[in-house]
Amino acid sequence: MAEHPAAPVGQHTAPALQNEPVALPDFRGYRRYRGTVGNLPVTVELTIGSQWAFLHGDSLACEGSYSYDHSGKLLSMYAKAFSPGKPLVLEETQFLDRQAITGRWQALQPVGMVISGTWTSVDGKRKLPFVLREDYEDAVRYEVLPAASATGRLCDPDDLQGGVNGPNATLHRDYLHFLGPDTIRPGLRRLQCPGPARRHAQLRRDVRQADCVYLSEEVGVRLNGYGLLSTYKLKTEEGFGRPHPSYSGMETVYDLHTGRALALSDFLRPATDSLLLQLLIPRLERYMADFEDREIRKLDWEPRLPQVGFGLTSEGMSFSYDEGDGVASWPCPGQEVIVPYAELLPLLRPRSPLTALLRDRGLKLKP
Repeated sequence: MAEHPAAPVGQHTAPALQNEPVALPDFRGYRRYRGTVGNLPVTVELTIGSQWAFLHGDSLACEGSYSYDHSGKLLSMYAKAFSPGKPLVLEETQFLDRQAITGRWQALQPVGMVISGTWTSVDGKRKLPFVLREDYEDAVRYEVLPAASATGRLCDPDDLQGGVNGPNATLHRDYLHFLGPDTIRPGLRRLQCPGPARRHAQLRRDVRQADCVYLSEEVGVRLNGYGLLSTYKLKTEEGFGRPHPSYSGMETVYDLHTGRALALSDFLRPATDSLLLQLLIPRLERYMADFEDREIRKLDWEPRLPQVGFGLTSEGMSFSYDEGDGVASWPCPGQEVIVPYAELLPLLRPRSPLTALLRDRGLKLKP
């Protein structure tokens, strides 16, 4: 359950907002909000007109997640029926589980730069006011551009038995695109995706160099705030002679002020790799124990730090393992291990880039 302060039924009502901006006629894309539920600060991130809507045939959808500053625990939220011109109503659920409803957000306004209303617990016994304002301080406004596609050479008919989805080599690729003032922020210029003409030229070049495969490259964001941007890339490849798709991933954390990709050494004290590994091993062992396939459980793997980088979430530092690490195995595209920030405190540098985030969590770095 979400960690909401206790409040008697009906004691709180949503505060009135005078002369606040109302919704735009078509308020699509990614939106980041800061505000409060009751008296607790929260960060809410919504995507309107998402890939989920496209896949499920809906004309428009609104979904996202939120977390309380003091805990960082993520919860999901989505609109069962969304209309840009009607007051926003969001169902709150356990993260990535739409069946586990924990509450409801009833706004007074359509989605816009300011949203206010009442949060109600799933049993209806607790009500708290919320006020959210669009806010990108120490964050970035972005969109994930819909996957661009290109087709390459015609495959040999014998190759198709390997699971290629069509007669041609095919490449799908997502792009992260910064919006508004962030398109010209000096530190982010080199991270900005190329323009349409360059994107199409790159796709055509890359698909010509590819084998007879179906290749999908997905991008996304795990954390956007505190001057940090944590991104991931997931590559899925199907091809001739392979019994199942292969997966590989990459996580990268950027400093939003400089655009520099950060290394573990920017966060961790020197000579702490072995201590970090001690935090990871029991989590990996629990993951391996969950496999029903005994052969996978007996997989001989050597515990080590992942080779594909690390990421940041609202709750902790994430480490992704793929097939190359000998830990993840089909049908799982990769295993993500999250170590909570509280457990990482003895390992973090005194002036870590995480200082502001930890302060919001009520955590203090060791001197």
